[in-house]
Amino acid sequence: MDWRERELFNVVEHEDQKKIVRCLREEFNCIVFDLDIMSTLSFINNEQDKMRFISEHKARGYTNGQPDIVIITPKGKVIFVELKTKNGQQSENQKKMEDKLGQYGQVYRLWRSVDDCLSFLNMLDK
Repeated sequence: MDWRERELFNVVEHEDQKKIVRCLREEFNCIVFDLDIMSTLSFINNEQDKMRFISEHKARGYTNGQPDIVIITPKGKVIFVELKTKNGQQSENQKKMEDKLGQYGQVYRLWRSVDDCLSFLNMLDK
């Protein structure tokens, strides 16, 4: 994938994320924390600055594979969510994080659309 395709991929994924976050906050009254700090790298043009950004955030607690968002529902349920496009794949680090969170008894979901979000949250209400 060349840089133009990667940028288009990021735009699509991030637009979907904005829709999902808006839905969670406005329709379901959830608290949503965005952990996808690495998406900021697309705004940094200099490689040295990118490396400095990554190093600084790793020192502050960023972990490879961490989910894109954390949701707290009005009933207190905590959900870790990785957001991907229709054909997007989890990295090995993301799969390891999913396994680790599962071992800790946490809810982890992979969503590819607003519909995935709605289906899951409607299921929680039942």
